[in-house]
Amino acid sequence: PFVLYAPDSWTDNSSSGISGAYVKAGDGAMTVSARFYARESEVTLEGFVNECLNAYSVQAEEYALVSNNAVVLGGADAKEIVYTAKSGKTAYTFCQRIVKHTSAAGFVVVAFSCPTSLYESTKDQIKSVFESFLLCEMPATPNDSLTDKKTPVGMKIASADQLQYRLYVPTSWVCNSESGVSEAYVDKAGKPNVTVTAYSPDEDITVEAYWEKCEAEYTEKLSGYTLVGSAKRTVADREAVSYTYTVAHGETSLKLMQTVIKYQGMLYSITYTATAEDFDSYLADVNSMLDAFIFR
Repeated sequence: PFVLYAPDSWTDNSSSGISGAYVKAGDGAMTVSARFYARESEVTLEGFVNECLNAYSVQAEEYALVSNNAVVLGGADAKEIVYTAKSGKTAYTFCQRIVKHTSAAGFVVVAFSCPTSLYESTKDQIKSVFESFLLCEMPATPNDSLTDKKTPVGMKIASADQLQYRLYVPTSWVCNSESGVSEAYVDKAGKPNVTVTAYSPDEDITVEAYWEKCEAEYTEKLSGYTLVGSAKRTVADREAVSYTYTVAHGETSLKLMQTVIKYQGMLYSITYTATAEDFDSYLADVNSMLDAFIFR
């Protein structure tokens, strides 16, 4: 439920499945992204911001909070947090504005990052991104039943038309195929969901090598990360591997199955997330999504 604008000279990165853009900067990159997080209405803005800060303090390397101030985003009261952390060998500064979207029952996070050495000189660009940002009404999923000639019976499309792949999901799942985010969820507490993201490696690597990078990061940054197992499978007529693991999210135990596939040098992750209690209940639906998944 938003519109994100980025400078003309930046590269659109929405094909990754997340609304965002980037530009090379020094030894790293400047990035901007926006995401909507559906949450129950009783969570306050302050409470959600504190959840984010707690997560960053655990996950980010050499994390340090710089500021936490009241601001405006999309015409609504918001919070702006600025913090520093390391990514590889480079020190980065992260500036995020977070707003509660009451009509959509959730929160919108607009996140900007750049090498710390360039932060002061990029403040005008950051300001322009925040000032042009628009909050919208949550679509009443008018495009939640799109199909094409290849759509399996009982399924619909949950991915934007410009993407290189088609994610098909059961008609009982909720999605918005024109949102730019390849995601679908079950409308119940905990929202079991499936998302697709893409990763462009700096060098040609295998699915297994990519997973090693993921697991090293998960082990370091995700509370309670435990690998349950892995299984080879075929997705879109290509070899893929499904990695199942558990993590802790507050007092909740989450179970995830991340299926990784390589296509034209890109690594795609089709990730199913649910509470440990709900995981098996929707696994058949998720397997049907993997069986129907295609590259175009």
